[in-house]
Amino acid sequence: MTTVGFFQKIDNHPKVVFKLNLQNIHLTPASSIVVVPFNMSDIEQYEKYNAVLGVIVYSLKEFIVVSKCKVKYAIADHALSKQLQKCAENYLYDTKVLAMIENEDEIEIIANDGIDGVINKQLLN
Repeated sequence: MTTVGFFQKIDNHPKVVFKLNLQNIHLTPASSIVVVPFNMSDIEQYEKYNAVLGVIVYSLKEFIVVSKCKVKYAIADHALSKQLQKCAENYLYDTKVLAMIENEDEIEIIANDGIDGVINKQLLN
């Protein structure tokens, strides 16, 4: 299970950079995950920076789009993440589904739902 924004004292824990546009992505520190909200006009950028990108998606359709762009992480609320995980498994997408949670106590719930991982929602403000 991927845990982003929790257990930061563990070596090689990725840093999250929340950016509203991808124009300055080259300024992002190495081994960071750049998180952006879904935006159809950024699709070409998703494909270009897929290895370091997490996209906040708000629907199954948006998830399918970012998965086709091979985005590393699709980020959604807990309810939607269950639906996205099922789709990812059915179609064998490489994109990992991360559920946004507010505290470590929710990690077990997400793990029991079979979702790929979690991200600390507080990092996305």
